[in-house]
Amino acid sequence: MFFLPFALGGMGAGDVKLVAALGAWLGPADTLTLAIHSVLVAGVAAVLVSLRHAYLRQALANVGRLLLYWRAAGLRPLPEVSLDRGKGPRLAYAVPVFAGLVTTIWLR
Repeated sequence: MFFLPFALGGMGAGDVKLVAALGAWLGPADTLTLAIHSVLVAGVAAVLVSLRHAYLRQALANVGRLLLYWRAAGLRPLPEVSLDRGKGPRLAYAVPVFAGLVTTIWLR
């Protein structure tokens, strides 16, 4: 489920393995719920972290550059905005995954 963001340089392998392990425990339907909740929490957290570091404008510009790059070159990593070379603030994705796990279990 999170392999594509990992393959494109936007997510670490540990985060993918964490969601995969939780998915093996939760089952397919709850894994989808976990993923959706995690993405929503991560989106809010990313905006807050970007605002805190005065990086939101640059982050939005990077998204625009990435979309244009994908349109021209196809789905492949853009080195300037990948985790390896990116200069922006980092967000530990395990925190949104934990929040997604809690809400997924709570909504069962």
